[in-house]
Amino acid sequence: MVAAEAPENLARGERAPREARRVHDPACRRFRPTRTALGLLVLVLAACHRSEPPRPRLVILYATCTLNRDFLSPWNPEVDFTPALEALGRESVVFRRHTTEAGQSGPAYASIFSGTEADRHGVFHHPTHLRDELYLVAEAFSDAGYETFFWNGHPMASIELGYGQGVSARNNLKRRPPDQAMLTGLDPRFQEILAKLAADPDYKAFVQINFTLTHGPYHEYSPARMTERFHRHFPDWCADVTRKDFERYLQLYNRHRRELQYDFPAMRASLGMTDEDVLHMARMLELVYSSCVNNLDRYVGRFVEEIRQKGALDESLIAFTADHGEILYRSTALFHWCHGGQLVPEVLDVPLLLYGAGAGLAPGTYGGVTRSIDVYPTLAGLCGIELGPERGVAGVDLSAALRGDEPPPDLVALSRTTTLAPPQAEEAREWSLYHSFHPRTDPLLMWVRARRGDTTYKLRDWGGGDWRMGVFDLASDPEETRDLFDPASAEHAAMRAYLDAYRERLVRAYAELAADRDPGDPEVEASLRAMGYIR
Repeated sequence: MVAAEAPENLARGERAPREARRVHDPACRRFRPTRTALGLLVLVLAACHRSEPPRPRLVILYATCTLNRDFLSPWNPEVDFTPALEALGRESVVFRRHTTEAGQSGPAYASIFSGTEADRHGVFHHPTHLRDELYLVAEAFSDAGYETFFWNGHPMASIELGYGQGVSARNNLKRRPPDQAMLTGLDPRFQEILAKLAADPDYKAFVQINFTLTHGPYHEYSPARMTERFHRHFPDWCADVTRKDFERYLQLYNRHRRELQYDFPAMRASLGMTDEDVLHMARMLELVYSSCVNNLDRYVGRFVEEIRQKGALDESLIAFTADHGEILYRSTALFHWCHGGQLVPEVLDVPLLLYGAGAGLAPGTYGGVTRSIDVYPTLAGLCGIELGPERGVAGVDLSAALRGDEPPPDLVALSRTTTLAPPQAEEAREWSLYHSFHPRTDPLLMWVRARRGDTTYKLRDWGGGDWRMGVFDLASDPEETRDLFDPASAEHAAMRAYLDAYRERLVRAYAELAADRDPGDPEVEASLRAMGYIR
């Protein structure tokens, strides 16, 4: 149970009192020695603590976009089409309860790269310039003697928007699909890094990567030929999708994608879609999305294999994660085949793998709640980089917990919906369902969510200022269909106050930090259109 006074402390990433902590990770369980062995154990532990852990010379933050972890075998054992990530997962720490700040790329990448939430990084919607005053992850590694690189493939978290701070102009490398050669490790500049690591034992490199191969419209990343090949190789996955279904429903999706995403009931009625039509369309799009994920897995596998072949893997620290997830079709969701506008587990609970041979980490599972803001300080901690309070990084360094020196901290993960950029708000007027929940760019309309353990607490406006609390148990109800909120519960009342305070903090920060670019700026509209956010 959460004490009434606990949430305010936990909001800032502080640990719960020692007596309230739980060891979530089986790898961190302590054993109880006999009295006769206690003296020897103390000596052994003291010797272990005196030895310095290894310091990785190659650190990679590999952050892809729009990735639903239910389509990855480290999190879903039924998946058989991500063998590279499955293999990497066996050598890594797999995080089971990792959560992003927002289901939108600009704010989510801001939280990963800055280790702060919106009340500090100031990105409430994209595209927004990331504040120069922030101390980003690449800056920390640069100051620690690493040569830093940014392979930038995402226009909403781009070099131009300030997401490449800490990286020299020469090493700020822009990539856009279909040019994805760098993901295999064969990019000439990446080969230079591997060669320097082999030639110079004092050389260190930090590599930051962002891109997408799984963003909607999915068929742009997996055209028909690629999807058909995937279907042949993995016949048990969406086996009931026929070629006729594929052609018919892909055409329908392509023609009415925006309306199907954000105004599904009205669009379904307009098209006269039956329950069978909906099922066939959902299965077809699941097939195409799965093909996209399989394609991503191949790139990841080739990238890691190149590092292994060049002999650098044992000195590497690799974080594989995503800015946010993606919800496909779910009858109980408000919006489908998208990631914005609602607070659902498919979007907010994202993958995180940490390959840590270069940092002395043993493979295993990390069961505690972690957040996108914790990735940066944890990478820094595993490399012996100290981040003083003057740096303003709000995330928690988990390196001691990962090494078994401390129990995992009992953290609460905060998430929110985003505000809309003016061009998005204007277009949203066409979608009656979405517009009813998000009628303006007003920050007061942001919904908020907290996750502690497997319990999620949500506060959202059901229309006209009718803010209601919802409580859900992800362990027994992963789609959050059964609301457990009890108005008589002191715990639920405390969490309601906690979420109210979070909203108030965001609204104050929006007034202080959110400096929108000119709504008529053609670059804003062009970048939104390039990612399919507006027509």
